[in-house]
Amino acid sequence: MMEEMKAKGISEKKAEEVRFSTFSQWCSNTNAARTKAIEEGAARIEKLDADIATASSDIQAASADLAELDEDLNRWDTDKKAATDVRKKERVDYDATHQDYADTLDAVERALIAIKKMPDAVAQGSFIQTDIKKAANAQLMPTNAKTALVAFLATVANPLDVEAPEANAYESHSDGVIKMLEDLRVRFRSEKTDLEKEEISARSAYQSIMQRLTDQIELANQEVSQKTKFRAQRQADKAEAEGDLAETQRIKAEDEKYLSELNAMCSKKSSDFESRQQLRAGEIEALSKAIEIIGSQAVKGSGEKHLPSLAQDGMSLAQLRSSNPDLKRVAVLLAERAKMYNNPTLALIAQKATTDPFGKVKKMIQDLIVRLMEEAAGEADHKAWCDAELATNKKTRTYKAEAVEELTAEVEKQTALSAKLASEISDLSDEISELDAAMAKASDERQKEKAENAQTVEDAKQGQTAVAEAISVLRDFYAKAAEATALIQKKGPADDAPETFDSAYTGQGSSSKGVIGML
Repeated sequence: MMEEMKAKGISEKKAEEVRFSTFSQWCSNTNAARTKAIEEGAARIEKLDADIATASSDIQAASADLAELDEDLNRWDTDKKAATDVRKKERVDYDATHQDYADTLDAVERALIAIKKMPDAVAQGSFIQTDIKKAANAQLMPTNAKTALVAFLATVANPLDVEAPEANAYESHSDGVIKMLEDLRVRFRSEKTDLEKEEISARSAYQSIMQRLTDQIELANQEVSQKTKFRAQRQADKAEAEGDLAETQRIKAEDEKYLSELNAMCSKKSSDFESRQQLRAGEIEALSKAIEIIGSQAVKGSGEKHLPSLAQDGMSLAQLRSSNPDLKRVAVLLAERAKMYNNPTLALIAQKATTDPFGKVKKMIQDLIVRLMEEAAGEADHKAWCDAELATNKKTRTYKAEAVEELTAEVEKQTALSAKLASEISDLSDEISELDAAMAKASDERQKEKAENAQTVEDAKQGQTAVAEAISVLRDFYAKAAEATALIQKKGPADDAPETFDSAYTGQGSSSKGVIGML
Protein backbone atom coordinates (compact mmCIF):
# COMPACT_ATOMS: atom_id res chain seq x y z
CA MET A 1 0.00 0.00 0.00
CA MET A 2 2.77 2.46 0.84
CA GLU A 3 4.52 1.52 -2.39
CA GLU A 4 1.36 2.42 -4.27
CA MET A 5 1.09 5.65 -2.29
CA LYS A 6 4.68 6.50 -3.09
CA ALA A 7 4.21 5.76 -6.78
CA LYS A 8 1.02 7.78 -6.86
CA GLY A 9 2.72 10.67 -5.03
CA ILE A 10 5.59 10.66 -7.51
CA SER A 11 3.15 10.54 -10.45
CA GLU A 12 1.00 13.33 -9.08
CA LYS A 13 4.08 15.42 -8.31
CA LYS A 14 5.28 15.14 -11.90
CA ALA A 15 1.80 15.80 -13.30
CA GLU A 16 1.51 18.84 -11.08
CA GLU A 17 4.91 20.07 -12.30
CA VAL A 18 3.74 19.71 -15.91
CA ARG A 19 0.47 21.53 -15.24
CA PHE A 20 2.23 24.32 -13.39
CA SER A 21 4.79 24.66 -16.18
CA THR A 22 1.91 25.20 -18.63
CA PHE A 23 0.28 27.61 -16.20
CA SER A 24 3.54 29.49 -15.67
CA GLN A 25 4.06 29.82 -19.41
CA TRP A 26 0.49 31.12 -19.77
CA CYS A 27 1.14 33.65 -17.01
CA SER A 28 4.26 34.84 -18.78
CA ASN A 29 2.59 35.10 -22.20
CA THR A 30 -0.54 36.78 -20.85
CA ASN A 31 1.52 39.21 -18.78
CA ALA A 32 3.57 40.17 -21.83
CA ALA A 33 0.45 40.58 -24.00
CA ARG A 34 -1.40 42.71 -21.43
CA THR A 35 1.70 44.80 -20.72
CA LYS A 36 2.11 45.46 -24.44
CA ALA A 37 -1.60 46.34 -24.75
CA ILE A 38 -1.28 48.78 -21.82
CA GLU A 39 1.80 50.40 -23.38
CA GLU A 40 0.04 50.71 -26.74
CA GLY A 41 -3.00 52.15 -24.97
CA ALA A 42 -0.84 54.71 -23.18
CA ALA A 43 0.80 55.71 -26.48
CA ARG A 44 -2.59 55.98 -28.18
CA ILE A 45 -3.95 58.07 -25.28
CA GLU A 46 -0.98 60.42 -25.61
CA LYS A 47 -1.56 60.73 -29.36
CA LEU A 48 -5.31 61.29 -28.90
CA ASP A 49 -4.59 63.98 -26.28
CA ALA A 50 -2.30 65.69 -28.78
CA ASP A 51 -4.91 65.36 -31.55
CA ILE A 52 -7.60 66.83 -29.29
CA ALA A 53 -5.32 69.72 -28.30
CA THR A 54 -4.51 70.38 -31.98
CA ALA A 55 -8.18 70.22 -32.96
CA SER A 56 -9.10 72.58 -30.12
CA SER A 57 -6.41 75.01 -31.26
CA ASP A 58 -7.64 74.81 -34.86
CA ILE A 59 -11.24 75.36 -33.75
CA GLN A 60 -10.22 78.36 -31.65
CA ALA A 61 -8.18 79.85 -34.50
CA ALA A 62 -11.01 79.27 -37.00
CA SER A 63 -13.51 80.88 -34.61
CA ALA A 64 -11.23 83.90 -34.21
CA ASP A 65 -10.84 84.16 -38.00
CA LEU A 66 -14.60 83.90 -38.48
CA ALA A 67 -15.19 86.63 -35.90
CA GLU A 68 -12.67 88.86 -37.68
CA LEU A 69 -14.28 88.09 -41.06
CA ASP A 70 -17.72 88.91 -39.66
CA GLU A 71 -16.36 92.21 -38.39
CA ASP A 72 -14.83 92.94 -41.80
CA LEU A 73 -18.08 92.04 -43.57
CA ASN A 74 -20.10 94.31 -41.29
CA ARG A 75 -17.62 97.14 -41.83
CA TRP A 76 -17.64 96.66 -45.62
CA ASP A 77 -21.44 96.57 -45.67
CA THR A 78 -21.44 99.81 -43.69
CA ASP A 79 -18.91 101.31 -46.13
CA LYS A 80 -21.05 100.30 -49.08
CA LYS A 81 -24.13 101.87 -47.53
CA ALA A 82 -22.24 105.04 -46.64
CA ALA A 83 -20.73 105.27 -50.13
CA THR A 84 -24.15 104.70 -51.67
CA ASP A 85 -25.70 107.40 -49.49
CA VAL A 86 -22.93 109.85 -50.38
CA ARG A 87 -23.29 108.94 -54.04
CA LYS A 88 -27.07 109.51 -53.94
CA LYS A 89 -26.54 112.90 -52.34
CA GLU A 90 -23.88 113.82 -54.91
CA ARG A 91 -26.22 112.72 -57.68
CA VAL A 92 -29.06 114.85 -56.34
CA ASP A 93 -26.71 117.86 -56.05
CA TYR A 94 -25.38 117.19 -59.54
CA ASP A 95 -28.84 116.89 -61.06
CA ALA A 96 -29.92 120.16 -59.44
CA THR A 97 -26.75 122.03 -60.46
CA HIS A 98 -26.80 120.53 -63.95
CA GLN A 99 -30.41 121.58 -64.35
CA ASP A 100 -29.47 125.11 -63.22
CA TYR A 101 -26.73 125.26 -65.85
CA ALA A 102 -29.09 123.90 -68.49
CA ASP A 103 -31.80 126.41 -67.58
CA THR A 104 -29.29 129.30 -67.43
CA LEU A 105 -27.75 128.34 -70.79
CA ASP A 106 -31.21 128.06 -72.30
CA ALA A 107 -32.11 131.50 -70.96
CA VAL A 108 -28.84 132.97 -72.28
CA GLU A 109 -29.39 131.36 -75.70
CA ARG A 110 -32.95 132.70 -75.87
CA ALA A 111 -31.81 136.16 -74.75
CA LEU A 112 -29.10 136.20 -77.43
CA ILE A 113 -31.55 135.12 -80.10
CA ALA A 114 -34.08 137.71 -78.95
CA ILE A 115 -31.56 140.57 -78.90
CA LYS A 116 -30.04 139.60 -82.25
CA LYS A 117 -33.47 139.41 -83.85
CA MET A 118 -34.52 142.86 -82.63
CA PRO A 119 -35.38 145.01 -85.72
CA ASP A 120 -33.21 148.03 -86.03
CA ALA A 121 -34.75 151.25 -84.61
CA VAL A 122 -38.07 149.51 -83.96
CA ALA A 123 -39.86 149.36 -80.67
CA GLN A 124 -39.42 145.99 -79.02
CA GLY A 125 -42.16 143.41 -78.38
CA SER A 126 -43.03 141.93 -75.06
CA PHE A 127 -41.64 138.43 -76.00
CA ILE A 128 -38.16 139.89 -76.15
CA GLN A 129 -38.56 141.41 -72.71
CA THR A 130 -39.73 138.03 -71.36
CA ASP A 131 -36.65 136.17 -72.70
CA ILE A 132 -34.31 138.86 -71.36
CA LYS A 133 -36.04 138.82 -67.97
CA LYS A 134 -35.64 135.02 -67.79
CA ALA A 135 -31.94 135.42 -68.51
CA ALA A 136 -31.65 138.13 -65.87
CA ASN A 137 -33.43 135.90 -63.32
CA ALA A 138 -31.47 132.75 -64.16
CA GLN A 139 -30.13 130.88 -61.11
CA LEU A 140 -26.45 131.07 -62.05
CA MET A 141 -26.45 134.53 -63.65
CA PRO A 142 -23.78 136.77 -62.01
CA THR A 143 -24.95 139.91 -60.27
CA ASN A 144 -23.23 142.29 -62.68
CA ALA A 145 -24.81 140.49 -65.64
CA LYS A 146 -28.22 140.70 -64.02
CA THR A 147 -27.69 144.47 -63.51
CA ALA A 148 -26.67 144.94 -67.14
CA LEU A 149 -29.68 142.99 -68.42
CA VAL A 150 -32.04 144.94 -66.18
CA ALA A 151 -30.56 148.21 -67.45
CA PHE A 152 -30.90 146.97 -71.02
CA LEU A 153 -34.52 146.04 -70.36
CA ALA A 154 -35.16 149.54 -69.09
CA THR A 155 -33.87 150.91 -72.41
CA VAL A 156 -35.98 148.50 -74.43
CA ALA A 157 -39.08 149.06 -72.30
CA ASN A 158 -39.13 152.86 -73.16
CA PRO A 159 -38.20 153.08 -76.84
CA LEU A 160 -37.67 156.50 -78.43
CA ASP A 161 -39.96 157.83 -81.14
CA VAL A 162 -39.11 156.06 -84.39
CA GLU A 163 -38.91 159.33 -86.26
CA ALA A 164 -36.35 160.79 -83.84
CA PRO A 165 -32.67 160.40 -84.68
CA GLU A 166 -32.11 158.84 -81.16
CA ALA A 167 -34.22 155.77 -82.01
CA ASN A 168 -31.13 153.67 -82.48
CA ALA A 169 -29.56 154.62 -79.17
CA TYR A 170 -30.13 151.15 -77.70
CA GLU A 171 -27.92 149.57 -80.38
CA SER A 172 -24.76 150.58 -78.56
CA HIS A 173 -26.12 148.88 -75.44
CA SER A 174 -27.12 145.70 -77.29
CA ASP A 175 -23.61 145.07 -78.58
CA GLY A 176 -22.23 145.08 -75.04
CA VAL A 177 -25.06 142.88 -73.78
CA ILE A 178 -24.56 140.42 -76.64
CA LYS A 179 -20.83 140.25 -75.96
CA MET A 180 -21.52 139.73 -72.27
CA LEU A 181 -24.08 137.01 -72.92
CA GLU A 182 -21.82 135.21 -75.37
CA ASP A 183 -19.00 135.27 -72.84
CA LEU A 184 -21.38 133.95 -70.19
CA ARG A 185 -22.56 131.27 -72.58
CA VAL A 186 -18.97 130.11 -73.14
CA ARG A 187 -18.34 130.24 -69.42
CA PHE A 188 -21.50 128.33 -68.50
CA ARG A 189 -20.84 125.71 -71.17
CA SER A 190 -17.32 125.23 -69.83
CA GLU A 191 -18.53 125.01 -66.25
CA LYS A 192 -21.29 122.62 -67.31
CA THR A 193 -18.73 120.43 -69.08
CA ASP A 194 -16.48 120.49 -66.02
CA LEU A 195 -19.47 119.56 -63.87
CA GLU A 196 -20.26 116.63 -66.16
CA LYS A 197 -16.63 115.50 -66.05
CA GLU A 198 -16.66 115.67 -62.27
CA GLU A 199 -19.87 113.64 -62.26
CA ILE A 200 -18.29 111.03 -64.54
CA SER A 201 -15.20 110.94 -62.33
CA ALA A 202 -17.31 110.67 -59.15
CA ARG A 203 -19.46 107.94 -60.68
CA SER A 204 -16.35 106.05 -61.81
CA ALA A 205 -14.80 106.38 -58.35
CA TYR A 206 -18.03 105.16 -56.75
CA GLN A 207 -18.22 102.19 -59.10
CA SER A 208 -14.57 101.39 -58.37
CA ILE A 209 -15.18 101.55 -54.62
CA MET A 210 -18.32 99.42 -54.89
CA GLN A 211 -16.53 96.89 -57.10
CA ARG A 212 -13.63 96.68 -54.66
CA LEU A 213 -15.96 96.28 -51.67
CA THR A 214 -18.06 93.72 -53.56
CA ASP A 215 -14.94 91.71 -54.44
CA GLN A 216 -13.75 91.87 -50.83
CA ILE A 217 -17.15 90.77 -49.54
CA GLU A 218 -17.33 87.93 -52.04
CA LEU A 219 -13.84 86.71 -51.14
CA ALA A 220 -14.63 87.08 -47.44
CA ASN A 221 -17.84 85.08 -47.84
CA GLN A 222 -15.90 82.34 -49.61
CA GLU A 223 -13.36 82.34 -46.80
CA VAL A 224 -16.18 82.28 -44.22
CA SER A 225 -17.64 79.23 -45.96
CA GLN A 226 -14.25 77.50 -46.00
CA LYS A 227 -13.49 78.41 -42.38
CA THR A 228 -16.95 77.27 -41.24
CA LYS A 229 -16.55 73.96 -43.04
CA PHE A 230 -13.03 73.55 -41.65
CA ARG A 231 -14.20 74.34 -38.10
CA ALA A 232 -17.08 71.86 -38.39
CA GLN A 233 -14.67 69.18 -39.63
CA ARG A 234 -12.24 69.85 -36.79
CA GLN A 235 -15.10 69.77 -34.28
CA ALA A 236 -16.11 66.38 -35.66
CA ASP A 237 -12.47 65.23 -35.47
CA LYS A 238 -12.27 66.42 -31.88
CA ALA A 239 -15.49 64.66 -30.89
CA GLU A 240 -14.32 61.45 -32.56
CA ALA A 241 -10.92 61.70 -30.85
CA GLU A 242 -12.59 62.32 -27.48
CA GLY A 243 -14.77 59.23 -28.01
CA ASP A 244 -11.72 57.16 -28.96
CA LEU A 245 -9.86 58.55 -25.94
CA ALA A 246 -12.62 57.53 -23.53
CA GLU A 247 -12.82 54.04 -25.04
CA THR A 248 -9.02 53.64 -25.00
CA GLN A 249 -8.84 54.77 -21.38
CA ARG A 250 -11.57 52.29 -20.47
CA ILE A 251 -9.79 49.40 -22.22
CA LYS A 252 -6.46 50.41 -20.67
CA ALA A 253 -8.02 50.51 -17.19
CA GLU A 254 -9.51 47.06 -17.76
CA ASP A 255 -6.14 45.75 -18.98
CA GLU A 256 -4.38 47.21 -15.94
CA LYS A 257 -6.95 45.65 -13.60
CA TYR A 258 -6.66 42.33 -15.38
CA LEU A 259 -2.85 42.46 -15.26
CA SER A 260 -2.91 43.26 -11.55
CA GLU A 261 -5.24 40.34 -10.83
CA LEU A 262 -3.16 38.11 -13.11
CA ASN A 263 0.08 38.94 -11.30
CA ALA A 264 -1.56 38.37 -7.92
CA MET A 265 -3.03 35.03 -9.02
CA CYS A 266 0.17 33.83 -10.68
CA SER A 267 2.22 34.85 -7.64
CA LYS A 268 -0.14 32.99 -5.29
CA LYS A 269 -0.22 29.95 -7.53
CA SER A 270 3.57 29.93 -7.67
CA SER A 271 3.82 30.13 -3.89
CA ASP A 272 1.21 27.41 -3.49
CA PHE A 273 3.01 25.26 -6.05
CA GLU A 274 6.30 25.52 -4.17
CA SER A 275 4.56 24.56 -0.90
CA ARG A 276 2.77 21.66 -2.56
CA GLN A 277 5.94 20.41 -4.21
CA GLN A 278 7.80 20.62 -0.91
CA LEU A 279 5.00 18.75 0.83
CA ARG A 280 4.86 16.09 -1.88
CA ALA A 281 8.63 15.66 -1.70
CA GLY A 282 8.41 15.26 2.07
CA GLU A 283 5.56 12.80 1.69
CA ILE A 284 7.51 10.73 -0.80
CA GLU A 285 10.58 10.80 1.44
CA ALA A 286 8.53 9.73 4.47
CA LEU A 287 6.90 6.91 2.53
CA SER A 288 10.29 5.82 1.27
CA LYS A 289 11.69 5.62 4.79
CA ALA A 290 8.55 3.86 6.03
CA ILE A 291 8.83 1.33 3.23
CA GLU A 292 12.49 0.86 4.07
CA ILE A 293 11.66 0.22 7.72
CA ILE A 294 8.78 -2.10 6.90
CA GLY A 295 11.03 -3.98 4.52
CA SER A 296 13.72 -4.56 7.18
CA GLN A 297 14.53 -8.14 8.32
CA ALA A 298 12.78 -7.81 11.69
CA VAL A 299 9.49 -6.70 10.21
CA LYS A 300 9.79 -9.06 7.31
CA GLY A 301 10.01 -12.13 9.63
CA SER A 302 7.04 -11.00 11.67
CA GLY A 303 5.03 -10.59 8.59
CA GLU A 304 5.76 -14.06 7.28
CA LYS A 305 4.90 -15.49 10.68
CA HIS A 306 1.72 -13.63 11.49
CA LEU A 307 0.09 -12.26 8.34
CA PRO A 308 -1.18 -15.54 6.88
CA SER A 309 -2.97 -16.54 10.09
CA LEU A 310 -4.35 -12.98 10.26
CA ALA A 311 -6.42 -13.61 7.21
CA GLN A 312 -7.70 -16.91 8.63
CA ASP A 313 -8.46 -16.28 12.30
CA GLY A 314 -9.27 -12.57 12.07
CA MET A 315 -6.56 -11.53 14.57
CA SER A 316 -6.41 -7.84 14.91
CA LEU A 317 -3.58 -6.26 12.95
CA ALA A 318 -3.53 -3.62 15.59
CA GLN A 319 -2.57 -6.23 18.22
CA LEU A 320 0.10 -7.61 15.91
CA ARG A 321 1.65 -4.24 15.28
CA SER A 322 1.33 -3.10 18.86
CA SER A 323 3.43 -6.06 19.91
CA ASN A 324 6.05 -5.30 17.30
CA PRO A 325 8.49 -2.54 18.30
CA ASP A 326 9.40 -1.90 14.63
CA LEU A 327 5.83 -0.90 13.88
CA LYS A 328 5.95 1.56 16.76
CA ARG A 329 9.12 3.01 15.28
CA VAL A 330 7.31 3.40 11.96
CA ALA A 331 4.41 5.17 13.64
CA VAL A 332 6.77 7.49 15.51
CA LEU A 333 8.72 8.25 12.31
CA LEU A 334 5.54 8.96 10.34
CA ALA A 335 4.27 11.26 13.10
CA GLU A 336 7.59 13.16 13.15
CA ARG A 337 7.58 13.55 9.38
CA ALA A 338 3.94 14.64 9.38
CA LYS A 339 4.72 17.30 11.95
CA MET A 340 7.88 18.39 10.14
CA TYR A 341 6.15 18.82 6.77
CA ASN A 342 2.77 19.66 8.18
CA ASN A 343 1.29 16.82 6.16
CA PRO A 344 -2.11 15.63 7.39
CA THR A 345 -1.85 12.43 5.34
CA LEU A 346 1.29 11.30 7.11
CA ALA A 347 -0.24 12.26 10.45
CA LEU A 348 -3.27 10.14 9.63
CA ILE A 349 -1.04 7.20 8.69
CA ALA A 350 0.96 7.56 11.92
CA GLN A 351 -2.24 7.72 13.96
CA LYS A 352 -3.65 4.63 12.34
CA ALA A 353 -0.40 2.67 12.41
CA THR A 354 -1.52 0.74 15.54
CA THR A 355 -5.17 0.40 14.56
CA ASP A 356 -6.98 -1.80 12.13
CA PRO A 357 -4.96 -1.67 8.88
CA PHE A 358 -8.04 -2.24 6.75
CA GLY A 359 -9.90 0.59 8.46
CA LYS A 360 -6.90 2.78 7.84
CA VAL A 361 -6.83 1.73 4.20
CA LYS A 362 -10.54 2.41 3.86
CA LYS A 363 -10.06 5.80 5.46
CA MET A 364 -7.19 6.59 3.14
CA ILE A 365 -9.28 5.53 0.18
CA GLN A 366 -12.09 7.77 1.35
CA ASP A 367 -9.61 10.60 1.84
CA LEU A 368 -8.23 10.00 -1.62
CA ILE A 369 -11.76 10.05 -3.04
CA VAL A 370 -12.45 13.32 -1.27
CA ARG A 371 -9.16 14.69 -2.48
CA LEU A 372 -9.88 13.60 -6.03
CA MET A 373 -13.30 15.22 -5.83
CA GLU A 374 -11.71 18.43 -4.57
CA GLU A 375 -9.19 18.35 -7.39
CA ALA A 376 -12.00 17.67 -9.86
CA ALA A 377 -13.91 20.63 -8.43
CA GLY A 378 -10.77 22.77 -8.70
CA GLU A 379 -10.26 21.67 -12.27
CA ALA A 380 -13.92 22.46 -13.00
CA ASP A 381 -13.44 25.93 -11.52
CA HIS A 382 -10.29 26.37 -13.56
CA LYS A 383 -12.12 25.16 -16.68
CA ALA A 384 -14.94 27.64 -15.98
CA TRP A 385 -12.37 30.41 -15.60
CA CYS A 386 -10.70 29.36 -18.85
CA ASP A 387 -14.09 29.29 -20.62
CA ALA A 388 -14.83 32.78 -19.33
CA GLU A 389 -11.42 33.97 -20.52
CA LEU A 390 -11.95 32.34 -23.91
CA ALA A 391 -15.34 34.06 -24.20
CA THR A 392 -13.78 37.39 -23.22
CA ASN A 393 -10.97 36.89 -25.73
CA LYS A 394 -13.52 35.97 -28.39
CA LYS A 395 -15.44 39.18 -27.71
CA THR A 396 -12.18 41.14 -27.79
CA ARG A 397 -11.22 39.53 -31.10
CA THR A 398 -14.67 40.28 -32.50
CA TYR A 399 -14.42 43.90 -31.34
CA LYS A 400 -10.93 44.25 -32.81
CA ALA A 401 -12.06 42.65 -36.08
CA GLU A 402 -14.99 45.07 -36.31
CA ALA A 403 -12.64 47.95 -35.55
CA VAL A 404 -10.30 46.74 -38.31
CA GLU A 405 -13.21 46.54 -40.75
CA GLU A 406 -14.38 50.02 -39.81
CA LEU A 407 -10.87 51.43 -40.16
CA THR A 408 -10.45 49.66 -43.49
CA ALA A 409 -13.73 51.14 -44.71
CA GLU A 410 -12.65 54.57 -43.45
CA VAL A 411 -9.31 54.21 -45.27
CA GLU A 412 -11.14 53.30 -48.49
CA LYS A 413 -13.52 56.23 -47.97
CA GLN A 414 -10.67 58.67 -47.36
CA THR A 415 -8.79 57.26 -50.35
CA ALA A 416 -11.81 57.83 -52.58
CA LEU A 417 -12.24 61.32 -51.11
CA SER A 418 -8.55 62.05 -51.75
CA ALA A 419 -8.91 60.95 -55.37
CA LYS A 420 -12.04 63.09 -55.75
CA LEU A 421 -10.31 66.13 -54.23
CA ALA A 422 -7.29 65.56 -56.49
CA SER A 423 -9.64 65.52 -59.50
CA GLU A 424 -11.35 68.71 -58.29
CA ILE A 425 -7.97 70.36 -57.73
CA SER A 426 -6.98 69.44 -61.28
CA ASP A 427 -10.24 70.86 -62.67
CA LEU A 428 -9.84 74.04 -60.62
CA SER A 429 -6.26 74.39 -61.81
CA ASP A 430 -7.48 74.16 -65.42
CA GLU A 431 -10.16 76.77 -64.69
CA ILE A 432 -7.57 79.04 -63.07
CA SER A 433 -5.35 78.67 -66.14
CA GLU A 434 -8.31 79.57 -68.38
CA LEU A 435 -9.16 82.55 -66.19
CA ASP A 436 -5.53 83.71 -66.27
CA ALA A 437 -5.53 83.45 -70.05
CA ALA A 438 -8.86 85.30 -70.27
CA MET A 439 -7.59 87.96 -67.88
CA ALA A 440 -4.41 88.40 -69.92
CA LYS A 441 -6.47 88.68 -73.11
CA ALA A 442 -8.84 91.17 -71.47
CA SER A 443 -5.86 93.18 -70.19
CA ASP A 444 -4.39 93.33 -73.72
CA GLU A 445 -7.73 94.41 -75.16
CA ARG A 446 -8.12 97.01 -72.40
CA GLN A 447 -4.66 98.40 -73.14
CA LYS A 448 -5.56 98.66 -76.83
CA GLU A 449 -8.86 100.34 -75.97
CA LYS A 450 -7.03 102.70 -73.63
CA ALA A 451 -4.57 103.63 -76.38
CA GLU A 452 -7.45 104.16 -78.86
CA ASN A 453 -9.31 106.24 -76.28
CA ALA A 454 -6.22 108.38 -75.61
CA GLN A 455 -5.85 108.94 -79.36
CA THR A 456 -9.55 109.82 -79.63
CA VAL A 457 -9.24 112.30 -76.77
CA GLU A 458 -6.20 113.86 -78.44
CA ASP A 459 -8.05 114.12 -81.78
CA ALA A 460 -11.06 115.63 -79.98
CA LYS A 461 -8.83 118.21 -78.31
CA GLN A 462 -7.34 119.18 -81.68
CA GLY A 463 -10.82 119.30 -83.23
CA GLN A 464 -12.04 121.44 -80.34
CA THR A 465 -9.20 123.89 -80.97
CA ALA A 466 -9.98 123.98 -84.72
CA VAL A 467 -13.70 124.51 -84.06
CA ALA A 468 -12.93 127.36 -81.64
CA GLU A 469 -10.70 129.01 -84.25
CA ALA A 470 -13.40 128.60 -86.90
CA ILE A 471 -16.02 130.15 -84.62
CA SER A 472 -13.69 133.07 -83.89
CA VAL A 473 -13.10 133.72 -87.62
CA LEU A 474 -16.79 133.57 -88.46
CA ARG A 475 -17.78 135.77 -85.55
CA ASP A 476 -15.22 138.42 -86.54
CA PHE A 477 -16.46 138.43 -90.11
CA TYR A 478 -20.13 138.64 -89.30
CA ALA A 479 -19.55 141.26 -86.62
CA LYS A 480 -17.82 143.49 -89.19
CA ALA A 481 -20.45 142.74 -91.77
CA ALA A 482 -23.15 143.84 -89.35
CA GLU A 483 -21.52 147.27 -89.08
CA ALA A 484 -22.03 147.98 -92.79
CA THR A 485 -24.82 150.50 -93.16
CA ALA A 486 -26.70 151.14 -96.36
CA LEU A 487 -29.86 152.93 -95.38
CA ILE A 488 -32.83 153.09 -97.76
CA GLN A 489 -33.20 156.60 -99.29
CA LYS A 490 -36.37 158.39 -99.86
CA LYS A 491 -38.42 157.44 -102.92
CA GLY A 492 -36.44 157.94 -106.14
CA PRO A 493 -35.09 156.00 -109.12
CA ALA A 494 -34.40 153.10 -106.97
CA ASP A 495 -38.08 152.81 -106.30
CA ASP A 496 -38.85 152.54 -109.99
CA ALA A 497 -35.96 150.27 -110.81
CA PRO A 498 -36.52 146.54 -111.10
CA GLU A 499 -36.35 144.70 -107.80
CA THR A 500 -32.85 144.04 -106.64
CA PHE A 501 -32.41 144.52 -102.88
CA ASP A 502 -33.73 147.01 -100.42
CA SER A 503 -31.37 146.64 -97.47
CA ALA A 504 -27.70 146.71 -96.74
CA TYR A 505 -25.83 143.46 -97.17
CA THR A 506 -24.44 142.22 -93.85
CA GLY A 507 -23.47 138.75 -94.85
CA GLN A 508 -25.29 135.46 -94.67
CA GLY A 509 -26.57 136.16 -91.22
CA SER A 510 -29.20 133.46 -91.05
CA SER A 511 -26.88 130.85 -92.48
CA SER A 512 -24.03 131.97 -90.25
CA LYS A 513 -26.15 131.48 -87.15
CA GLY A 514 -26.77 127.90 -88.17
CA VAL A 515 -23.09 127.30 -88.83
CA ILE A 516 -21.96 128.99 -85.63
CA GLY A 517 -24.61 127.14 -83.63
CA MET A 518 -23.47 123.85 -85.14
CA LEU A 519 -19.85 124.70 -84.42
